[in-house]
Amino acid sequence: MDHQRIYYLLEKELQDQLTAAEAEELMDLKLQEEDAELVAAIAWFMEKEAAWPVYRTAEQEATAFKNILSVDTSRPADQQQAPTRVHLWRRWGWAAAVFALLVTGVLFLYLPRKQAVRPDTTQVLPGAHIPAAQEGAVLQLADGRQVVLDSLTEGEVAVQNGSRVELKNGQLVYSATGQAAGALSYNTMITPKGRQFHMLLPDGSKVWLNAASSITYPTYFTGAERLVTISGEAYFEIVQHKTLPFRVRVNEQAEISVLATSFNVNAYPEEKNIEATLLEGSVRVSKPDAAAGSVQLNPGQQARIVAGAAGGKIAVLDNVDLDIVMAWRNGLFNFEDAGLDEAMRQVGRWYDVEIVYEGEIPTIEFGGKLSRNKTLAGVIQALTEAGLQCRLEGRKLIVKK
Repeated sequence: MDHQRIYYLLEKELQDQLTAAEAEELMDLKLQEEDAELVAAIAWFMEKEAAWPVYRTAEQEATAFKNILSVDTSRPADQQQAPTRVHLWRRWGWAAAVFALLVTGVLFLYLPRKQAVRPDTTQVLPGAHIPAAQEGAVLQLADGRQVVLDSLTEGEVAVQNGSRVELKNGQLVYSATGQAAGALSYNTMITPKGRQFHMLLPDGSKVWLNAASSITYPTYFTGAERLVTISGEAYFEIVQHKTLPFRVRVNEQAEISVLATSFNVNAYPEEKNIEATLLEGSVRVSKPDAAAGSVQLNPGQQARIVAGAAGGKIAVLDNVDLDIVMAWRNGLFNFEDAGLDEAMRQVGRWYDVEIVYEGEIPTIEFGGKLSRNKTLAGVIQALTEAGLQCRLEGRKLIVKK
């Protein structure tokens, strides 16, 4: 066994930087429970992380793994209207698919080999065949043609009015051709459920699209402003241009004006709020109705607008938890203080599954993080451990208490 390779992969997992191929390779290695050296390597590496507690006995270690996901049952039965809180280990993805291996592996280090309890590796978790979202998108050109970018190789995608579109290093790049004429041409980048993508706009500004999102923009910027329209969720890093402000129109319900800044916009139609969160620089958020006024944000603030409401002021939240806002860009689900319905909407978009509840939506509140590069099986396991019943029918995930 190549120990340097396993250490390299484990280090990347600790930093949530594994590619899909590396995640599959690491999973295959972890399932080699016959290799005592491999089990020892994994256990040693887990202890490297400061947040991982070191237990002195095999019994304590095994108990710790079993408590990776626990339900708060401290409330009396007559007070169960309050949400049950489910605590997730921040690297719970290991527990989801190789829980039994890890417990066995730790016992392996303390007990004679013949006493180790072997996991049943023949059982396949529901949802194991549904992978996490992949890089990919659909580009709708100005003439209405649609280009699926998932399977395209590097190189030129299209030449349109005033610009050349190319796929470079996995991202879409626009460059001026100097031959623009007539009215502006517009493109729309669409990420279906189960896809995410990043691109460079014609001015060099960077945009990352979360699953089930879209952005419409001209093939080159001209006039007095740079205007784009989005739906879903996107993160922007805007190139500074003192005389050409950048504007983002959000579902025809809000606008964000910037010069140079980094910010995130969450505007999914199924969410109750439109949220614009500023990381760097300065932005002004406004609504079409003049009576609502506008607000200027400082880094760490969030503008919140009730979706679909014609009236009402724009709320400003201070000291927003940026780890939660930017979790998707960092390859994570961050479900801290999220209700079940909110968390499952993210899951549905990411894995391209329909979430269906039998009966009322259970009042469960989550906490912690999950890697977004795991299969759906990990999420299903978490829900099961929380006391919910789940079954998968095609691309439909049915959940009930």
